[in-house]
Amino acid sequence: WLYGGSQRAVEETLNHGRAGVMPAFKEILGEDKIHLLTAYVYSLSQEK
Repeated sequence: WLYGGSQRAVEETLNHGRAGVMPAFKEILGEDKIHLLTAYVYSLSQEK
């Protein structure tokens, strides 16, 4: 993950996007789906 390694950093990026790189998904996905997607993306960084 390029913008911090914590679950909070992943969630912030999904919610608010990154200027010129990724759109915000907060309004599209909603809180529940953002939470699930955050957990999934974070879990990918924990695999060995």
